[in-house]
Amino acid sequence: MNRRLGWGISVITVVLLMVLISCSKKVPETTSNASNTNNESTAFEWTVAAPKEMGLDETALAKIDATVAAKHGKTYSVLIVKDGRLVYEKYYQNKSQDTPTGVFSVTKSFLSALIGIAIDKGLIQSTEQKLADLLPDLFMNMDDPRKKDLTIRQALTLTGGLESVDNDIMSWFQSANWNAYTLSRPLLQEPGTTFGYNTGLPHLLSSVITEVSGMSTEEFAIQNLFGPLSITNYGWSTDPQGVYSGGTMLNLTPRDMAKFGYLYLQKGMWEGKSLIPQSWVEESVKKQVKVDDHTDYGYLFWLPDMKDKAGKDVFEYEANGYGGQHIRIIPEWNIVIVVTSDADSREGSSSGELIDQIIIPAVQP
Repeated sequence: MNRRLGWGISVITVVLLMVLISCSKKVPETTSNASNTNNESTAFEWTVAAPKEMGLDETALAKIDATVAAKHGKTYSVLIVKDGRLVYEKYYQNKSQDTPTGVFSVTKSFLSALIGIAIDKGLIQSTEQKLADLLPDLFMNMDDPRKKDLTIRQALTLTGGLESVDNDIMSWFQSANWNAYTLSRPLLQEPGTTFGYNTGLPHLLSSVITEVSGMSTEEFAIQNLFGPLSITNYGWSTDPQGVYSGGTMLNLTPRDMAKFGYLYLQKGMWEGKSLIPQSWVEESVKKQVKVDDHTDYGYLFWLPDMKDKAGKDVFEYEANGYGGQHIRIIPEWNIVIVVTSDADSREGSSSGELIDQIIIPAVQP
């Protein structure tokens, strides 16, 4: 399962500071440069419960902390939400619940949510709408006319067929226009047929959000997602044109990552209000394309195979990012697992293995 974390972006941490400096709009790591006060409702706070109260084995959970100390020194945090209660929360390396972490490609799953909201609001017709219809200036003078047929769905499922910008992520970040660079890559497969990891595709979706909503992707997120979830302590970087990154460069606290996971566990409902249509959540986390023999992909969500102790298949899905950033959702168990890690660490431990080998057995009913 660990192979999903990088997918060709292993040099991303080398250029992170460079991108933050060079972007036309700069967002501090711990806050946003736009107003975060749009939501007037009472700020959400997690209810903390003892694991035993929620039916979990505290002895088994104690192995998580011990294993992190012994084998997983790059870990920043481990959080577990059971039945809507925060039942496990540990921080390492001087991190705390108020420390935002670079979540890298977890950003993609947030873009998926925003696209679903935009479709629900009628700003986008459907997943079959062509990107060229929404961003016509970008698609002028294409070297291959098939590129003009790229759709929202193909960007969501990473089946655009274009040579991936992740093959040379530094050149993409250093380019004058990330979207133009993405579309300048040759078509290697017929669009819509084959999974091909490509951070440039969800960045095109961020441009779509900006175009159809008449506001920045961040402002749209504040109104429709961040505000209702009380997500205020974050950072989000932009490209040279001021478009908020759609595929990476979002910083979040682990507790806020858990909110996003719980929102999906609740099929888009939050405190009695639908933030994301249930139909979109269900479509997003079902198999849209096969990645390999053990992994499928939805709308910017990973769907890895998982079995319980008895060998029975258990459905799970997750948002994950380079360097060991995870939001894992297990609907059958009503569980959300969040793990964050030091993406710059040279330590060889795997947060995916920590989840699969230690955390999952500890939370299994």
